Amino acid sequence: HAAPMAVVFFLSAPFLLGGAAWSETRHFSGWRELSVTSEITVPGSPEQAWRALEEIETVEGERSWMHAVGLPIPTSCELTGSGVGSRRVCVMADGDEIRQVITAWDFPNRFEMDVTDTTLHGRKWLKIEGASYDFFLSEDGSETRVVRVSTISSTLGPAFYWRYWERKTLEAEHRLVLSHLEREVHGE
Repeated sequence: HAAPMAVVFFLSAPFLLGGAAWSETRHFSGWRELSVTSEITVPGSPEQAWRALEEIETVEGERSWMHAVGLPIPTSCELTGSGVGSRRVCVMADGDEIRQVITAWDFPNRFEMDVTDTTLHGRKWLKIEGASYDFFLSEDGSETRVVRVSTISSTLGPAFYWRYWERKTLEAEHRLVLSHLEREVHGE
């Protein structure tokens, strides 16, 4: 009896999702924002963690299965200048770029970036808005907690379905970059 129910569910799923998407477009149209926060604690000072993230020659971190199926893989980030107004460009494995401007610079506590342009696919339905890093020294001064927040906007529907995948995508990107940071401060 389980097999026929699975077939019924599988065949009806597109109609259920389509109905949810139709309902959303009648009651909501426009961009919805999502911010995702991740953190890691690494040995060393906030200055060391900051320097390892502001400019990255080669990103070497933990890749998700999502990267294997097409999630962009950042390979480097280059900073031009320092302080508010400086520019940062992150390059993906396929050559696409995310261009950013620094909007907050409080060395070694916080830096924040707004995305000014990107060549990534999907720009009509998904916008990368910006990101920030906060650095907190532990009480004993031996390690630093790094908190990353990324914000996107999306028009994908139905939202209840896409919100899950949007969150998982940002978490995978965070894991890649923060695991890179961990390798850098450990000297690997």
